[in-house]
Amino acid sequence: MKAALHSLDDRILQDIGLSRGEIEDFVDGLSSAELRMTPIAAEPVVMSQDISHADLRRAA
Repeated sequence: MKAALHSLDDRILQDIGLSRGEIEDFVDGLSSAELRMTPIAAEPVVMSQDISHADLRRAA
């Protein structure tokens, strides 16, 4: 959990209400049940940088 939060940029941390200096205390304050929770969001899909305009139109 700590590594995942540290990997986020400062803007995203601010959006979820944390500063980089609060990560350690926040995670240490989580219960073991909270740390075992499975994320409900799907893993982000990494897209190729070689997507053409036509590919995007077809996908829409």
